[in-house]
Amino acid sequence: MKRNSIIIVVIFIIAVASPFLLTSKGDAEKAALISLCSDMTKGMMKSPGSYIMDFAKINVKDGNTEEGANGYKSASVKNAILSGEMPYRVADVLINYESKNQFGVSLAGNAYCRYSMIGSAGSASYKILSVNINDMNLSEIDIMSLSDLRQYKINENSYFNRIKYLLYKIKQLVN
Repeated sequence: MKRNSIIIVVIFIIAVASPFLLTSKGDAEKAALISLCSDMTKGMMKSPGSYIMDFAKINVKDGNTEEGANGYKSASVKNAILSGEMPYRVADVLINYESKNQFGVSLAGNAYCRYSMIGSAGSASYKILSVNINDMNLSEIDIMSLSDLRQYKINENSYFNRIKYLLYKIKQLVN
C-alpha cells in the first residue's frame, strides 16, 4: 500500500515537472503566439465551432532594429532597441486550418500573423503587426477587437503555455 502511494506521488511529480523539463520559455512563447493567431482566425469565422487547426508553423528571428525602433514613440525605447540593449525580434505564424461555411461545406484556409517582440522570451513585450486570413488583411480595429494580449499572458502563464506547446507537438500541429 505504501509502495503504491509512493509510485503515485512520483508519477504526479513527473507529470507536473515535465512541462518545465521538456520545453523552454521560447517554446512557451511560441505556443502562446500560435494560440493567439489561431483564436483571432477562429473569431473571423462564420461558423467558429467548426474551426480546426491542421498545422502551424512559427518562425522567430531577430528583426531589423531600425524598423523596430520606428514602431515606438518613446525615445528611450527607440534608443534601447537601436543600441541592442533591448533585443528586437519578429515572429511569423502561419496556420493551415479547416472550417465549414454557413452551408456546412468544409473549406481549407490559411492565416498569417506577424508579431514584434522587444526583450527575450519570458520577459518580452509583444505587438501584433499584421493579421492576414485567406489573403485578406484585417484592419487595426478588427485586430484590437479580436485580440487581448493580456488574456494570453504570454509571459506570466508560461506553465500552461508550455503544456500547450507539448500538446501541439504531440498532435503534430507544430513543426
